[in-house]
Amino acid sequence: QVRDLVRQIQALRKQSDLKPGQLAILKVSAKHGSRDLIEQQIEKLKQATSLSQIEFVVTDVPLAVSH
Repeated sequence: QVRDLVRQIQALRKQSDLKPGQLAILKVSAKHGSRDLIEQQIEKLKQATSLSQIEFVVTDVPLAVSH
């Protein structure tokens, strides 16, 4: 599951024209079980995908990347 999430984040980074190593903020709308998984792996996800932080938000869009 973590690898799938990393792939999704990398695809969002590409869509946002972020360069490798350029830090970004990930905004996530996740249900309880998914949020638990992300929170358990937060440092690994941040390192693997060049994120400065991961924010949990309430929205219709499940994942969004900004710089």
